[in-house]
Amino acid sequence: GDETILSKEMKWGVFRAGAWYDWAYTDRYQIPSNPVTQADTPLPNFHEHFISQSFDPFAEFQWTPTPRLVLVLGIKASDYALAMNQYQDNGNKIGCLGGGVSGKDPVTGAPICIGGVAFVAHSANYLSWLPNAALRYQLTSFWSAYAHFAEGFRFPPIAVFEVPGGNIETLPKGTINKTYEVG
Repeated sequence: GDETILSKEMKWGVFRAGAWYDWAYTDRYQIPSNPVTQADTPLPNFHEHFISQSFDPFAEFQWTPTPRLVLVLGIKASDYALAMNQYQDNGNKIGCLGGGVSGKDPVTGAPICIGGVAFVAHSANYLSWLPNAALRYQLTSFWSAYAHFAEGFRFPPIAVFEVPGGNIETLPKGTINKTYEVG
């Protein structure tokens, strides 16, 4: 990922703004093989190809009302996008995707698909506004006390897209996590 931060120091504190961008390409698959002949089965247990992107612009202000007290307030817009292709498999997760079954694989006993589409495509986009706040007080030159609160976003696991036929009627919701910390 890449991160860009701009900051401006002022009399009462520091304003920061920036963005985080992350892009990932994944091609996952599992193809059973006959241990004796080392021949692969016609279809994998699963095969999925996906690209995920996250873009997180943020802004925060670090206020310093006294030399010993610092308060930080911020907000982040977490935008997560997923584009996924799920390919025909041996019935373990997705299945034949509109094709017919022509017998069973002699190695695994899984169905052999004839026809249908090679893959189904999915896309998902999740946007969340996530606040954060931190307070730090310098008790002595060696000791300080602090408190911190933040929200984070967790994308649903890829497994929620692994349904027979690859038909996702309603996108699952993501999870907002709240974090509290004192010390």
